Amino acid sequence: MTIAKKLPFVIIIASLLVTGITVFAVYMMQSATLHDSLLEKTKSTADQYISVRHIIAMNQDAINTDSMGNFEFKALNPARVGNMVAQNFNLKSHMVIKQTSLKVRNKEMGQPDEFEKEWLKKFEDEKSMEPISEETILNGEPVFRYMVPIEIKKPCLSCHGEPAGEIDISGYPKEGYKEGEIRGAISVIAPMKADLSNLNRHMLIVGAAGLFLALILIVILHVFFRSMVTSPIAALMDKADKISMGEVSEPIEVMREDEIGALAQSFERMRISLKKSLELIEKD
Repeated sequence: MTIAKKLPFVIIIASLLVTGITVFAVYMMQSATLHDSLLEKTKSTADQYISVRHIIAMNQDAINTDSMGNFEFKALNPARVGNMVAQNFNLKSHMVIKQTSLKVRNKEMGQPDEFEKEWLKKFEDEKSMEPISEETILNGEPVFRYMVPIEIKKPCLSCHGEPAGEIDISGYPKEGYKEGEIRGAISVIAPMKADLSNLNRHMLIVGAAGLFLALILIVILHVFFRSMVTSPIAALMDKADKISMGEVSEPIEVMREDEIGALAQSFERMRISLKKSLELIEKD
């Protein structure tokens, strides 16, 4: 196969390879951007939820004291208020937030699913307060999950501290936690189906644009190499064939100063040399 025939294939393969690498790189960057966006969104949601719980915990005395200064439990402890906030939030948002634990006292307060159980156990075993985030599948749909451990603070001990088993003011037995221990986690789930659909649609546009540009590049490169390389070489080959058959009278035009031009000059010098040799032979 001649260079003229091989060249288009080489250009096509190179252009498609560059396009594929570019599209893949854009996809990876867009995926990373989506991950960062979902992480920021779920983290912000969890932080706000934790702030609400913290404010309720710090104001239990005021909440549970009537206007006469008498204690009156209002059932507005952090877990209950957090649960009400979560239910309201979940109705109005496409995300889901809940407080969950391996030791759930109130069965309405958020039973952990298998993903949450796995990470709750890791939090407790490793005594880690570092939040985790992960893209995974839930009920057959892609989701982004974020979990941040809940640390037992001093105000929490009145309901969750010692002695274990004693009934607290909310009517549940204390677990016997100590300050600084992990009391479950806040779990946030953000669906990714719409985001991934938008990402895939965007990548289809990028891919189509890349292929269009690659096609234009292929045509430009093919025309360029044909006019600048293959056609001049073919013309020199034709001149060389004529010289080999003794046609040395027609000069070879040297129109360029590059490698092709240098090759043409070599052929022209060879033609002149052969012509002089033939003329000498004819004289003899």
